[in-house]
Amino acid sequence: MAIDDSGERAVTRELDAALDEAALDDATRLLAADSEAFDHELRVQESVDIVREHGFRRVALQIPDELFPIALRLAQTLRDRINDPEVHLFVLGDTSFGSCCVDEVAAEHNTADFVIHYGHSCLSRTSRLPVQLVFGDRPLAVDQVAAAIATALENNKGQDEATALPSRVVIIRDVRYEHAIPDLASALTNNHGLEAVVPVVNQGFRPVEAFAPKTAENEDLSQDEKKDVVAVALGQEVRESRDFVAIYLGANDDHFAQIALTLGIEPCKCLLACDPATGSCAPPTRRVTNLIAKRFLKVQQTRDAPMIGLLVGTMGVQGYATVIQSLSRLAQSAGKKTYTFLMGKINPQKLANFAHIDAYVLVACPLNSLLDSKDFFKPVVTPFELEVALNARSWSTRFELAFSNLASIQPSSTDQNAAQHEAENDDDADAPHFSLATGSFVRAAVAQPLPAHAAAPVATSAPDALVEHGNDRHITIRYASPAADALASQTFRGLDPAKGDKAPQAAQKGQSGTASGLHALDDPHKKV
Repeated sequence: MAIDDSGERAVTRELDAALDEAALDDATRLLAADSEAFDHELRVQESVDIVREHGFRRVALQIPDELFPIALRLAQTLRDRINDPEVHLFVLGDTSFGSCCVDEVAAEHNTADFVIHYGHSCLSRTSRLPVQLVFGDRPLAVDQVAAAIATALENNKGQDEATALPSRVVIIRDVRYEHAIPDLASALTNNHGLEAVVPVVNQGFRPVEAFAPKTAENEDLSQDEKKDVVAVALGQEVRESRDFVAIYLGANDDHFAQIALTLGIEPCKCLLACDPATGSCAPPTRRVTNLIAKRFLKVQQTRDAPMIGLLVGTMGVQGYATVIQSLSRLAQSAGKKTYTFLMGKINPQKLANFAHIDAYVLVACPLNSLLDSKDFFKPVVTPFELEVALNARSWSTRFELAFSNLASIQPSSTDQNAAQHEAENDDDADAPHFSLATGSFVRAAVAQPLPAHAAAPVATSAPDALVEHGNDRHITIRYASPAADALASQTFRGLDPAKGDKAPQAAQKGQSGTASGLHALDDPHKKV
């Protein structure tokens, strides 16, 4: 088979991190704004007060690529306002994962003790550093948007009372419109007779808090808040017991498709995306239905996978380490082999280097968890979908993307799942099961389950795991490592590790000429 590539793909391919055009417009508007408007939108005085009150000395300014034109002006404004030579400011760029998450890794590389995050945010809690969230104030024509929402609801209502839409409207929004949400809710209520409900978004200063799964025992809520959480959409908790209509204030893009998955069906009777840039309000497209079918197929493929890779898609979201450990125990209790990968931003080229992995689980913030791309060679699922694949929970019409709502991290859930899988495996470990992904019976290679109380890996009894005796008579023990065993079995293992068994040599002059005719070293006129 011939391999030929004209290079057209490299020229015509779409960039993975396409810039947000609306955010570029925000940067242009801020550059032209006067000092008062600039300071107000970027909460400059609030940031200065937080730094002074808490005594922070090294402050990281995390600015997305789209807003980088304002970085210099912003840093100079904050420096002049703080007016303290012991306070050092620096700008973070090119985030390790997604720009919506606080990049604690880059901040800690610069020994920061405080991060100010600008722009769009997934609202995820940080695990190590305190943070201030500054969304910015994207312009919103409140009256026009309220009228568009009312018109869309009127056009989508049923013909009779049984199919009529409720008047209770839950507003889920792009956080950059947060400043205008109170006015929008008032306009919907006063001008159009709708009952507007606004999920709380906690912007501003966020100290570090301990991570804990949400249970009835550890929730400290008021009586009005003690309703079941219908869904966590874009970091916004929807707590409703009555039927409602959900309005997403933002573009009809992948974020809207994610909201459609997380809200499910009940008690949400209708879901519309209202794009302030175009003034249009529309329900989800067929893309959402197709997305559900794709996700279900990925779940079935993961169920058949004997080797699962855990992708660390964040190191800043609170509880990520707990989730990775819980998912690893869950997979191992089901007889799967697991490998953990930390590789920064995920792309198909990186994952293609690990051919022995059959499925991946991406542990990331809610906005970056759903990878819907045909370029990946193996399925990439969410922690929720792994739980479904391994029978830790049942498939439902609503996705759970928040770490705190995962079943595998709930108290004693892992032990129960391990006991359940052990009982099932004892019945007939070699019994095949019918795969909905392939349409045939599959007998997966089941690894030995790892008990919950297992200690650290110890030396195996295999011949290649015995001790080695060096010249100095030191004893080296090779510990059991599935990842090392898989690497050792590969034909290509990467670059030569250069263990030091070859003495360094001086560079020598080689042959010269072209590939069709090289000249000999001893005779420049003689071709070889």
